[in-house]
Amino acid sequence: MAVPQSKDSMRKVFKYTENQRGRVLKYKKFRPLVKEQERCKAIPKLKRYANRPSLSEIFQEKDKRGKEEQMHQACQEYGYTLKEIAEYLGVHYTTVSKAIKRVENEEN
Repeated sequence: MAVPQSKDSMRKVFKYTENQRGRVLKYKKFRPLVKEQERCKAIPKLKRYANRPSLSEIFQEKDKRGKEEQMHQACQEYGYTLKEIAEYLGVHYTTVSKAIKRVENEEN
C-alpha cells in the first residue's frame, strides 16, 4: 500500500483515523500510512503519533532499569510527554526526566 503524498489524501487518512479513534490502526496495512508522518512537524502531535502504542503496552518490564528504558522509549520514540508518562506511573515528572537522562548518558 502506497503512502499518500498529497495533502488531500493525508486529510482523508487522518479524518478516518480520528473518526475511528484508533481502532483502524490495529490493521497492519494502515500503519505505514501514519508511521511516515511522525517526522513531519507541520502535522499536529496527536495526529502524528496516532499509531503509537498505549502506555500500558509500552510498560511491560517490572525491574527499575527496564522501566527507565521504557520511559526513554515512550518519550523519544512515541512522543509521550513527561507528564503523561509520570501520571501513568504515579510519579513526579522530574523522576521521569531524570530516568530518561540516565538512559541517554549510558548510551553515550
